[in-house]
Parts: sequence; C-alpha cells; structure tokens
Amino acid sequence: MFKIKGICLFLALGVFVQGHSVSAASIHDEEKEVGEERHEIDAGKKISDIFHMGAQARVRGDFVRNQLLSDFGFSPDTHDEQVVSRTRLNLSVKPMKSLAGFIQGQFYTRENPDDYSEVNLYQAYVEFSGMENLPVGLKVGRQELSYGTSFFLGPNDFYEGLVWDGGKIKIAPKDNFWVDLIGARYVKLNENTSDNEPALYGAYSSYELTHDSAVDLYFFYHKGGFQFFHTDLPASDKWFTLGTRLAGKTKGGFDYEIEPLYQFGKIENSERLAQDTISAYGGHIEAGYTMDSEHKTRIFTAYAFGSGDNNAQDKKFREFHGNIYNDNYLVGDTSLIPDLSGITVGDARASGMHIFVAGLSLDLTSKLNLNLDNHYLLSDKTPNGISKNLGDEINLITTYNLFENCNIIASANRFFTGKFFEDATGSKKPIDYFYVQTQIEF
Repeated sequence: MFKIKGICLFLALGVFVQGHSVSAASIHDEEKEVGEERHEIDAGKKISDIFHMGAQARVRGDFVRNQLLSDFGFSPDTHDEQVVSRTRLNLSVKPMKSLAGFIQGQFYTRENPDDYSEVNLYQAYVEFSGMENLPVGLKVGRQELSYGTSFFLGPNDFYEGLVWDGGKIKIAPKDNFWVDLIGARYVKLNENTSDNEPALYGAYSSYELTHDSAVDLYFFYHKGGFQFFHTDLPASDKWFTLGTRLAGKTKGGFDYEIEPLYQFGKIENSERLAQDTISAYGGHIEAGYTMDSEHKTRIFTAYAFGSGDNNAQDKKFREFHGNIYNDNYLVGDTSLIPDLSGITVGDARASGMHIFVAGLSLDLTSKLNLNLDNHYLLSDKTPNGISKNLGDEINLITTYNLFENCNIIASANRFFTGKFFEDATGSKKPIDYFYVQTQIEF
C-alpha cells in the first residue's frame, strides 16, 4: 500500500490551493517566443514599476508499481511512492526599459525512502535588451535556456529544473530574424555550482517565414560530452550537434513540426583503447489537426528517432544523445525510457529508439482539459538474441483550472513492457504510474 504520509501531504496542499492564485502547467512543452525591446530610459517610473516580487509553489504525489522512483528503473514486484515539492521565490528589477535583472531562489524536496532536499539559487541574471538603433541584447548569469518545443534544449520542468551559468548575446538585424550566441556551463543544482564540464557553446537562430511558421538552425559544441548525464559513456573531448527545425500552422487547423539533428566528433573506446568517430542522428516529426469546435479537439501523431550502436569494434559511435537537456513528452511520462539514446536493463542495452505516438487533446469544459496518447517503442539496436520490442505506454492526463492562476493535474499511465524486458530480466510485468499535482503562482 502507498504511504499515508504522502497522500496526506498532498491533500493538505489541495485544501490550501482553494484560496490562492496559481498558473496552469503545460501538458506538452510549449514554444517560447523571444522578443527584443529597444527603448530609452524612463525616469518617471514608480517604485512598484521597477520592483516586482513573485512566487511559485508546487506539490506532487508520485505512485508507481514495478518501478523505482530513485532512478526510474524497471523493478518487478515492487512499488514506490514519493512526495515532490518545489517552491520558488523571485525578484525582478527593471530600472530602465533596456535594462532588467532577475533573481530566483528554489527550495526542492523529494520525500521517499531516501529523503532529499536542497536550497539553491535557481536563476540570477542581468539582461540588456538593446537600444533603438542597436539590435543587440545581452543576458548574463544563471538562466534557463529553451528553444522551439524544447526537444533539444529546455527547462526540464517536471522536477527541479535545469539552468546554466553563462551568457547569451542576441543579435536581431531584422524583425523576423535573430541569432543567439551562447556560452554556458551546466549547473549542478544539488551543489549549487557549475564546473568547466559539462558545458555548451554555440548558436541558435530563427527566421520567421510567415506569421505562423519559422525555420531554425543551430550548432553546438558539448564540452565534456554526455558522460555526466550517462555515466556508462566514455569520455569525449569533441562532441558537436547540428540541427534544424521547421514548424508552423496552416489554414484549416493543421500544425506541423520537423526537427532533424546530426551529431559528430570523437569519443574514447575503452575496448579498443583508442578513439571512435561519432556519427549519430535523430529527431522528431509531429503533425496535428485542431477541430473548429467549442472543445478545441486536437488529434496528433508523432515519430521520434535516435540512432543506436551495438558494435564496439567498427571505429564508429552511432548512439544519439540529442535530447538530453529536457524531459520530453515523446518518451512517455513514466520516465522508464529517459531519452532517445536508449535504456540499459540488467546486462542488456537497447541502444537508440524508434517511438510512434498518436493521441488527442480536448477541453471537456472551459476549465477541464483531457489528453490521451499512446507511445509504441522499439529499440534501434540490441545485442544478438535480445528483442527490440520495448512495449507500449499509455498516458492519460487531466488538467483542471480552478481559476486564472490555479490548476490541478491528475494522471494515470501504464507501460506495457515488451519482449526486451522479458529477455533482459525474465519479467514482462507492466509499470503503473499515477500522480496528482497542484501548482500555485503569485
């Protein structure tokens, strides 16, 4: 049975929410638009216009069967539960129209058999947005980085978040074109610091084709590779990602997104005691149709792919690691499959992924949204004699907006494990994951 403590904590916050304002959480990562301000100093501002304080509080109860929440690994004949809470307090300062500052602290806890809590400086930056005749902006300090629908780079918002220490220069020579030049180091929030590795250096650009469509192009150097995120990976001093993205909407309610990526560089091979050449690729394609009705029903389908590798002797490394910096809905909500690089169960490695998604989303009422989707997962490469069939995951998510700044999310999810798990562990027991979450924002 699940812990009574976790349920009581959640219900207590549910009562607390009734008298406060909060903001709605997204089911899928939403595209963030980046704008540029070019204004002069406003000497007549009031103190209340210069300083603004805000806060966000979230609590969630997680309950799983046949899985461990500590590492999201497959664990037959077990159950686990936890209460996750996150509180953020922030202060923004805008003394003039072209200059702003932002500081945000965070208190984060996970109450489970291995209780964990941390207090950190989540964001702290200064932003210069440019003057009328200077289409250049600068943002320096600890900050989130998010582009497109966050497939490659996003805030990883479901848990403690993901931030970087560094700087970003925005160049916008035209109203419909901009380039961000980025140099940033990954922040280890549990230590409240960043090191020289891992780090990200590169550029992200976007060109608006029409009012409802844009094409993006980006290139990044991953200093330190991805060994910090996947400890079974060897060291890599040269790892690069080149990507492009086309997204938009058409008349009649159709929307689309295409984002292919290619990775190249060098990585150590411990078996050959030499370096392999990185040559990996992946990406995703999504299409949807929103009906012109009061329920705003949207049906959608998607395909995500990451190349895999099961040959350590051919001097090539083909495993894709292009969507590490975010928690993306394409891999499902159970987090059993962490990203498109694959999953290791026991001694068996399912390297690379093929994911086929179909679903629908609709507003049952003006305050209640329902989202239902299915994910069919296959590995790209597995050892000889091990099935590539990972299984199916079904996600049902309901979001209820109590009022303008308040929501409650309830979700029921099942992962029907495929033959791969039976080959690797001898068990095909399904994973059940349930959660209830509420968020408050002032």
